[in-house]
Amino acid sequence: MIEIKNLGKSFGPKEILAGINCRLENGIYGFLGKNGAGKTTLMRCMAGIYGDWNGEILINGKPAGTKEVMAGYLPQSFGLFKELKVLDMMRYLASAKKIARDEREQEILRCLHAVYMENSAETGVGSLSGGMVRRLGIAQALMGKPELLLFDEPTAGLDPEERMHFKNILSQLGKEETVIVSTHIVEDIEACCDAVIVIDSGKILKIGTCREIADAAKERVYICPKGKENEIMGKYVIEKQFEFNGEICYRILSAAMLPLTQAEPTLEDGYLCIQKKLDNKRMREV
Repeated sequence: MIEIKNLGKSFGPKEILAGINCRLENGIYGFLGKNGAGKTTLMRCMAGIYGDWNGEILINGKPAGTKEVMAGYLPQSFGLFKELKVLDMMRYLASAKKIARDEREQEILRCLHAVYMENSAETGVGSLSGGMVRRLGIAQALMGKPELLLFDEPTAGLDPEERMHFKNILSQLGKEETVIVSTHIVEDIEACCDAVIVIDSGKILKIGTCREIADAAKERVYICPKGKENEIMGKYVIEKQFEFNGEICYRILSAAMLPLTQAEPTLEDGYLCIQKKLDNKRMREV
């Protein structure tokens, strides 16, 4: 269980986190927020990388960043020694994590198996694909069976097959630990996470299930045939173009009641509404 109480973090005069408060049970949580919202800073505080914050972070009752707490962290940019083999790289990381010497080999094999890389132990790190590098990053985060797992943009740049691998890995976690995933790919969060945390300007706007977040856009999502959008009165935003009943249409988000067919809201719709995009000056108004 994670408890965060009035957490604040600044870099010089710039405030990044502004009074974060939340309580997270074991499970898988997804961070949603635009660039600069504070997601990575919050993760680094929880991982103990930043120590000079205001407030309190407790992991199963113990302060984050202390020797009593083990957190597994996969940063967005994950560097490796390309001249090493996968097994040697994991041995180096196991030593850095202070895994007991007599337990290292078994623990390394357990973590490689968890990410479908047990047959790649003798492969050179420099020859790994981007997806396998991310999987190796997850494997090192799993070492030592940490109480908290933090994955920052783990699917960035991955092809659909590697994203599927990640979802399969994630589905096995969250039973005995708290897992937090930050990603811009909303469907990955929708497919894997028990709950969503919406962050903006260093504050948590809402925590809820995917369905609860989606419901923030209830009766605000419409299907508009292409060419009819210029007839809309009031503010609206075009989310995307798609085909509906053999016709090219726009998916439109609007706070106004429109004479159009309503659509079932998605997680992305709810996220945009919570972020108050309906009041954004970039919205079209006719």
